[in-house]
Parts: sequence; C-alpha cells; structure tokens
Amino acid sequence: MKVLIIGNIGSGKSTIMEVLQEMLGFKTVQIDKLRIEYSDGSFAGEYLAWSKFLEACENSLDMVLEFSGAGVHRHAVKQALSKSAFKVIFVSTSVNTCLKRVNAVQPLTPYPWKSNINETIIWLDDELRKLINSNFWNPNLIFDGEVEFEMSSNQMEELVGG
Repeated sequence: MKVLIIGNIGSGKSTIMEVLQEMLGFKTVQIDKLRIEYSDGSFAGEYLAWSKFLEACENSLDMVLEFSGAGVHRHAVKQALSKSAFKVIFVSTSVNTCLKRVNAVQPLTPYPWKSNINETIIWLDDELRKLINSNFWNPNLIFDGEVEFEMSSNQMEELVGG
C-alpha cells in the first residue's frame, strides 16, 4: 500500500510524512529530497528526480510518498500509483501560512525554472483546490496544516484499514 501526501509548498507535508513513517514503518520518498540527491537545477536533473519518484510510485513496496499533487507530473504519478492500493492525504493550509513558512527559511531544493516562490504558492493553492474539487485527487483524509498534526485511531483505520 502507498500513502500519498499532497499539499502546497510549506503546507506541512513533510511533517505529516515523518509522523506517518514512524507510525506505519513505511519507507518515505519526497520529490524535493530526490531533487537534492539527483538534480543540479537543470531540466535533465529535474527529470531524473521525477523518474526516481515515478519508480517509487510503481514499485510494490509499502511507502509514504510526498509531492505537491499539482504540476505537469500529476497524471504520471496517478497512473504509476494505479498499479497498487493507495490512499491520498491532502494537507490544507492557507496561502498566508505557506508564504510565512517558506519565506522564513532558505530553500535548498534545486529547480530548473526560476519562478517567484510567492507566485508559485498562490498558483499551487488555486490548482490544488481545482484538482480536489474535480475529484482528480479524491483525498481519503484532509488535514488542517495550520495546527499541530495529530492522527486519531479512526483516521489511522481509514488510512490503512480499509
């Protein structure tokens, strides 16, 4: 089984992923860590990182995976995940909170495009809401990224039991 965590940049995806990794004992794969490991900021490096992410989506191991849920690779991710059982967690966090979190740290992730991070967060918020409302991603659980993450036993059962 796979658990996919989606949400905006700075929404709290990584925090939730770390807690789930401890709770479930699953391997974790994050697109940003793959970018750091495999990419040099070039387009070829970006595609190498994405190929590694898609390989993780396709394999048969239990995993917690994390990426925004939007962008050009969303269709490939969804198709790759369709080969196994997967659940989706959406981390819903306001644009203002995401902006504060991201602007408080120096990003280390190499990207081949040089877009304004504030504009990207605003675009991602709009895009994610469209994808959720259209049922492209039909989240099994939605967490409020504004508050400290907690998972109830009912939510855990929803995630791994059904």
